[in-house]
Amino acid sequence: MSTRDRLASMAERMIGRFREESYFLFYKGHIRMMMSFESPEI
Repeated sequence: MSTRDRLASMAERMIGRFREESYFLFYKGHIRMMMSFESPEI
């Protein structure tokens, strides 16, 4: 396994983890928005 392959696999793993975290944060914010729309706090 060459150094370039190792770097590429490491980058892929980092990108995949980042994508999962951003999806999670997006859904969490989306759910919070929907709940605030359903029950507005005035």
